Formats: sequence, C-alpha cells, structure tokens
Amino acid sequence: LAFTYRDLYILWIFLVMSQVWIFWLDKYRLLRASSHSVFASSKLDETAHVMMSGPCGILAACIVFRLYGQKSGAAGLEIVQRFWKQTIEHGSVLARVVKRDTIVVIMLMVVGLHMYLHRLVLQALRAYTAGEVIDHDRDLDYSATSAKIASNWFNANPVFCLRSKYIFEGFEPCVKFKGGKEYLLEPNPKLGCYYENREAGTMNIGKDEWDRVAKSIKNFLPEALSPSRRPGTSGRHRTSGSSRNG
Repeated sequence: LAFTYRDLYILWIFLVMSQVWIFWLDKYRLLRASSHSVFASSKLDETAHVMMSGPCGILAACIVFRLYGQKSGAAGLEIVQRFWKQTIEHGSVLARVVKRDTIVVIMLMVVGLHMYLHRLVLQALRAYTAGEVIDHDRDLDYSATSAKIASNWFNANPVFCLRSKYIFEGFEPCVKFKGGKEYLLEPNPKLGCYYENREAGTMNIGKDEWDRVAKSIKNFLPEALSPSRRPGTSGRHRTSGSSRNG
C-alpha cells in the first residue's frame, strides 16, 4: 500500500469492510441457519489457497513496477529514491538490468517466482499442521458404516425412494433423508439402509401407534365439544325443565 495512489486507500478500506461482513454472514449461516454440514475433505480449501497465489503474485509485480517508477525520480518513499541513486552511481548490475525494456519481463518473473514460493510455503504449512492420518478400513462392512451415518446414496436419492415405493415389490419403501429429520429414518437392510436413531426413540412413533392416537382423539373430540359437557350447562337444563314441569 505504501507504493499505491492515495485514493486507493478508500478501495482497500471498503474491501476490508466487505471481508468482515462476508465473514460474519457466513458464520451466522453456518451456526444458526444450517442444521448440519459435511466436510468430506480439505481439497476445496487447499485449492483456494493455491489459487490465491495468482492475485498475490500480481500484487508483487505491481510493487516491483512502483519501485521501478521511483528510479526516474517519481514521487514515493525517500529511502527507495536514495537506493536507486546509489545504485546508479556505483554502476550496479541491478541498475543496468532493471530498465524500460526489461521491466515487463521482470514483472512476469516476479509473478512466477511468487507463485512457486507461495506453493512451497503452503506445502510446508500443510505438513507442519497436518494431524494424524487415519487410513480407511477396507475390511469394514458397509452395514456397519451405514448404521452410524444417516445419509447414504439410497435414502438421499429421491428417485430411488420413489422407485422403492411404486416399482419395487415386496419391499418396505425407503424413507427420504432430510436434515433435522433423522429420527424418522427406519432400518431397511434390503434397500441398503441400516441407520436407526436410538437416541430419539420416543419421537420415532410407528404407524400403529399413530393410528391409536388418532382414534383416541377422534373419539374424544365429539364428547368434549358436546353441549352437555360444557360447564354449568347441565344444571341450567335441569332447572328449566323442573320449572316447566311445575
């Protein structure tokens, strides 16, 4: 930033404000608006870090160009101007190489060098911060893994769920997986579904129990809403009837 035009500071200020806004918006969406998240690997994060080497390399080339601009006495840092003055007076190789005809090539070389070093630093940091690597157990049966993970290829595929209901014969339909509704899933080994949420057993009510509850409500409502069940109604009817008899 020390070598850029002064009005660009406004652009950088709004850039920082935008980054802060995006960070807190993503944090809110992840922690408050999402029921669950799945991170299968860090490939996407690593790819983003590698791709950032390009923009960072362009910034490095811009710095080189601004430093070269002060060789001819352009406004900038006094220490840089003094450096170029001493370099030219001593006839340094740097003063002979960095000139108008070669500055573009030098900028391209700086971009390539930065991208190479950027990648080396990322690999070193990845090796330093890497945790314990757990190999996959190839002898582990699918049913054991499916019993621990609610979502799988079968119940997450709506077409397969519809096919199991309307096309397959002799099978219980596959219940469609939905985030936050894992307690509705039932084991169905014939269709590749082994997951059962035992912790939410009180919420996993079967069809027979639902029918019993619905029947109880159906029998209770007419009796509860009848006029004879209202408070004080029976007494008033008896009183009026006794008056007419009298």
